[in-house]
Amino acid sequence: MHFVCLVRLALLKYSADDESLKYATWMLTQNKKSILQSLYPSHPDGLLGMLAKLPDKPLSQDDYHRLVRLLADENLRKMLCHKKRVRLFDLRLFEMLEDIPQEFQCGGVMECVKTHENYESLQLLIRAARHLNLALNKSEISAATRQLGCLLNLSAWFMEKFKSAPFPPPPWTGNDWIKPVCCQSELEAVGEKFKNCIRSGGHDGEYFAKVALGYGYFDVCNRMPAVIEMNKDAILGWGIVQMNEAANRELSVVQKREIIRAFCDAGKADF
Repeated sequence: MHFVCLVRLALLKYSADDESLKYATWMLTQNKKSILQSLYPSHPDGLLGMLAKLPDKPLSQDDYHRLVRLLADENLRKMLCHKKRVRLFDLRLFEMLEDIPQEFQCGGVMECVKTHENYESLQLLIRAARHLNLALNKSEISAATRQLGCLLNLSAWFMEKFKSAPFPPPPWTGNDWIKPVCCQSELEAVGEKFKNCIRSGGHDGEYFAKVALGYGYFDVCNRMPAVIEMNKDAILGWGIVQMNEAANRELSVVQKREIIRAFCDAGKADF
């Protein structure tokens, strides 16, 4: 099916309808590999073998063009050829690799990215790693990520790399009963104590990445035990986005007001 689609796509450029029988005979009597080589003379080896890995439905013309372009790049061809199955998302992801630093363009990392949400999370983790000046080279990343298989495992690998890096200075140093979380080990301990998702760094490590990049922070309230999450808006500045007890239970309205009043009195937030 994909072979026929590629042939048809190439013939659209210069074949006439009355020549269809000639080309049909040609396709039936010639070797498939030689046909593709004649129609795509600049394409590298691997195009025919790749067709068996594609989805069981025809692709769009854009996706077939995208496949041919990707196989022309040696690095991308190697990553595609190592995949057992190639999804439409894989073709589109690999074409977006120019936005991913070279050291992270390896098969193990790409195998962990299965959705657009995964892609956005990976970008956030990479930005955090670069912001923290972590020394990571391609061979190290490739060897460490080869068998991870999903973004959850990949984010855990990033978290291990981030452990030695301190958090940026907090937007507010706190008071007697509200204290900022100042490093990853503290964040994990708070997550364990309050039984919520920050113990693993958040969904795909996003909590730590936000703190490392300077637009997120966490505080712990001891008066009415709670975790306070803050985000930094480009226009409005720092503001509280969430205040919860253990297991993400809601605080009372009175408790929330008391915490907000403490932040406002410190002059560090505008609510």
